[in-house]
Amino acid sequence: MNTIRRLFIAAIILLCLSITTWILAEENGLPSQTVGFVTEFPISTANGAPQNVAVQTAGPPVRIWFTMPAANALGRLVVTDASNFTFNPYVLSTPNSQPYDLAYDAVNGRIWFTERARAYIGYIIIANGNIVEIPIPNGGLPHSIARAPNGLIWFTQPEANNLVRFDPNTSTFTAYAYTSANGAPTKISIANNDSVWFTAPGTNHMAEFKTATQQFVKIPVADFGSSPVPPSDVFAQGNIPWIANPTQNRIGRFLPETLAFFRWFELPAADTGINSLFLTQPSGLIRLWYTEPNNGRVGQMTLESTNLDVVGNALHGLPSSNSLPVDIVVDSTGTAWIADQGAASIVSWSAPYNIPVYLPLVQKP
Repeated sequence: MNTIRRLFIAAIILLCLSITTWILAEENGLPSQTVGFVTEFPISTANGAPQNVAVQTAGPPVRIWFTMPAANALGRLVVTDASNFTFNPYVLSTPNSQPYDLAYDAVNGRIWFTERARAYIGYIIIANGNIVEIPIPNGGLPHSIARAPNGLIWFTQPEANNLVRFDPNTSTFTAYAYTSANGAPTKISIANNDSVWFTAPGTNHMAEFKTATQQFVKIPVADFGSSPVPPSDVFAQGNIPWIANPTQNRIGRFLPETLAFFRWFELPAADTGINSLFLTQPSGLIRLWYTEPNNGRVGQMTLESTNLDVVGNALHGLPSSNSLPVDIVVDSTGTAWIADQGAASIVSWSAPYNIPVYLPLVQKP
């Protein structure tokens, strides 16, 4: 009888825990959905389709920030586990400003962002949620934004054909006109204080701005002897950038010592429309992470760091049928975080990322 009673009490406790977990998920929006190694966290804010994403802490709890242009807001996702997560929207006071890109400033506890439909940049103070918006003197619309290690803020202005520096200590802006007309500086990446790398899809360039000499170095995105094509993203690994090439479905590593300029790595799937690029460096390896908006998938290419031989590829579809992954970042634990614009979700992709399949050895007679 005592055994039966103990089993009955244990069953009641488990039922209560299950109900509690369900309530926590429902309080914070729609329940998450896990498919394979991917978990989808639906954004509960109206018009909350995310555009770009940044990691504050790897956790637990994990803290992720993202922009929601259509909601005129930034968002924060705090994840303890797949059943216990919360969203917090931070609406901008300037109407219809469309916050677009963002960058985490760990030193000052800020999230910097651009307002794509207004000539503003701004930041949110993480500790209290206060938002500060700063008008840009030249009136150019900002696009991508990044913080250099020395604390300077850099952003691009495609329509004005500018790269712009903002000094938070003096509140001064300095605009540098790109030296090729209609270059449309767009995506930006900074790994050190000496170089600012960005894409110039209007002239099919990847470009470096040397901060010491204030000069632009322009690199055509092409094979040796072929016509250049527009890049979609750039990621600076130290002073060696990687470039995403959507029209030819590949990723390139800059090789300044060669006439070819790039070493190209073909993606395993066709017509990916590769849009966002991120890089991590686990021991002895390089991992290139990317989004496939055309296929509703995310990908990971693993290379040996010494000779750049490809040692693995992983692809994973996102849970929703209307998924449109537009940005990807990776936290210090190796978990990738994806802005799924089509499904209005933030998605995590965790190790081991996929299940290896070994085909049987076939011996020919």
